[in-house]
Parts: sequence; structure tokens; C-alpha cells
Amino acid sequence: MSKKIISVDNKIVASIISSLSGYELSGDLTNFNTTHLVLPFSFSDLGLSDEINMNSFGLINKSQLFLREPIIGDEIIYRNVNKIDITNKKADINISTISSKSFYLVSIDNTQHKFSSSIFTNLSVTNLNILFPSSEKIILISESSKIISLYAKKLLNLNLNEELIEKVKIPTSIKITEKEQISKIIEVNNSTYVGLIYQLANLLKSNLADGNLTVSSPNQINYLFKLFTFFYTLLPSSLSSFIFKFLLRFIGVSHFSRQLLEINNLYSAGNYNFSNDIDASQSPFYSSGKFFPSLKILNSNKSFFNHLEESENLLISSKFSINSKLNSIKFTSDLVSNKNDLRISQGSYDLLDLDNYYYIISKDGLIKTADLVVNLKKSGRSKSQKYKYTDPKQKVIDTFRVSQFEKGIPPLRLPQLWPFKAKN
Repeated sequence: MSKKIISVDNKIVASIISSLSGYELSGDLTNFNTTHLVLPFSFSDLGLSDEINMNSFGLINKSQLFLREPIIGDEIIYRNVNKIDITNKKADINISTISSKSFYLVSIDNTQHKFSSSIFTNLSVTNLNILFPSSEKIILISESSKIISLYAKKLLNLNLNEELIEKVKIPTSIKITEKEQISKIIEVNNSTYVGLIYQLANLLKSNLADGNLTVSSPNQINYLFKLFTFFYTLLPSSLSSFIFKFLLRFIGVSHFSRQLLEINNLYSAGNYNFSNDIDASQSPFYSSGKFFPSLKILNSNKSFFNHLEESENLLISSKFSINSKLNSIKFTSDLVSNKNDLRISQGSYDLLDLDNYYYIISKDGLIKTADLVVNLKKSGRSKSQKYKYTDPKQKVIDTFRVSQFEKGIPPLRLPQLWPFKAKN
């Protein structure tokens, strides 16, 4: 299968697409230099060679580490892109930047620390992110170059030369043009460096793989979280701990780390709706609007995503027998099983709750439906039933005969305004 040629005008977009299989890049990227990407773990199955798994996050309060906890629910990959291959072939797809947001970044090497594989943030208007890819590398990122110099002095006792600080532009709105026609306009609404790149990577991956427009939106707890983090910046550190203890209990540990790092967005493609969960407590861990995790298949050398087809894919436990027109993938955790079933670890099986739930996902892994298996069986039986109208008003409308309708103005009936009658 031939690769699609994509013309780009932004080095961050070029670095993300270079991490995807099936594409070649063209365009004017002569001034390309090193980029620092923060990507979803699903990108690790797509040929990434230089990657580091970031497994913990930290919160800085007034230049001091307020808390540090493991990232639960999603694994994040850091990748340092030093080179991109450019072709001179004619582009099939053109991606142009409509608007962008600027950040300042400095990479400091040969500095020993104990925060390897961590991401720190400060939850302030300056949107500081500090990446610790290894035990000797630190990357400071902020919307203000003065904040970069300030934290380099406070945390590392370094007086930075301003020439070392690099300016990076991340697109917040891009236009995808195919066959000389605008096919999609993608909006990225996160605010931090980590959040913007993570969201942009998911949107590019989905929109390039699927003809439907994939969009992103905040989840149900986004505004509540922003409200509490606003008070965090105003209150003293002694009171801030009570706020975050409440948040941890209210939204759960698994959502807390992702919300703090701005990687907890929801995504939707086509006509699927996901933002109004009737009962979120009854939803599986990976609900609709999120991306399916990159599972390790124990009885196959192929990655999980290589088993997906272009159409929709039904993921279900091998314990259930379901007739479906979709590409059905059955999971099991048993050592002895059907050779066509994909064997995964017991922990992955339990996390997905496959004894109770099934999933319908797209080629790129976007979960379109996550529901109880009993509902799937009910929907299969209901297709053979013939429905009848039970609403009397609807029945009157459907049985109305136009041929028997006579045109005319209804008679005018004026109310009797004068209450008295004339004498005879």
C-alpha cells in the first residue's frame, strides 16, 4: 500500500505525523531542529524508536514540590525528534496552520536529579511544564521566557543565557486540504504545552485515518477542576492540601493525574454522542469518547492495532457468542483457548471488565460505544420486531389523507364582548 504524501508548515505537526505509519512528509522544513513531544502510549506501536515512558507527575507550588504521584489510567511517551525525512513528491494532503500558541523552551543536559520519567506543572496562568525524561535531562517550558529563567534559578541555581531559550509554536487551529478542497478544520483547546501536543496528536491520528471529522471537548469534570485549581493559586499551601484531597476523592485517582496534565479530553467522530453520560459510575474505565489502550497480545507478534480493520471493530469477551456484521475481535485471558482469540493478561481483562462490557472502536482506536453485553443482545433481538405507533397524535398525523382535505379559510368566530342582551 502506497504512503500518502502530506505537506506541512509546522515542525510540531511534522514531528507528530512522522510518528505515524503510512505517511510521508513534504514542505519547507529547512529550519527544522529538535522537537520534544509528549504522545499517547498508543504511538509506541507505530515505529517509535527514541521514546521514554513518563510514569509520574508532580505539582509545583511557589517553586517547591507540592506532591508527586504516579500517572494512572494512561501512559505517556516522551520523544525527542532530531530529524525528519522530507520528500519532493507532490502532496496528496495539505495541512496548514490557521492559528498557533507560542511557548518558550530550554533543554538542560548533564544535570543530575531524582525525578526521572516525571512531568511537573504549576497550575498557574504561565502554564509551566517541566519534563524529566532521564536522570540527567531537564526541559523547562512556559508561555513566558522570564518564568523559564526564574525557575532555572530557583530549582537548578542556573543563570540561563537567553540565547539558549527556544520559541516553539503549537497550532491551535489547522486546516486539512485534500484534492484542493478544504475537508476539515481542527481546533485544539487545551492550554499547556503537554496538553496541546497530546490533544493535537490524537486529533491528527484520528482525522487522517477516518473520513469523519473527529473533534475534542472537555470532559464532565473539567470546569469543576478549573474552579478548584483557581482557588489553589490564591490560597496558602496549608489550605491547598485540603482542596486536592477533596478532588482526589471526588473525581478519583485515575482521573486526577490525567486532568492535572490536561490529557483527559473526550473525542467524538461522526454522529456519536458521548458527553452526557446518564450514570458515569456505571461506565467502564475506558468509556466512549476515549482511546482504547494499547494492549499487549500474548499469543501474537502483531500489535493490537494491527488486528483492527478500516470499518468499525467489535471487541468482546470470548465467553459470548454474538453475531455481528462488524469485525469481531474476541479476548480471553485463559491459556487454553481458540486460536482466533486474542489472549491478554488477566489484569488487562479485568480493567476492561470484559465479563460485562463490549466495545466498538474505529481503526485508530477511538471508542465509539462502550456498553453492557446484555444490551448488545437486546439490540440484536429488537431488529426483528415490528414496531407500532402507540402515540394517538402521531397516529392521526400518519393516517391523515390529503385527498379528502378541502381548501378554505376557517369561519371567523368573534367572542361576545357585550354581556347584556337588548330588550324586545
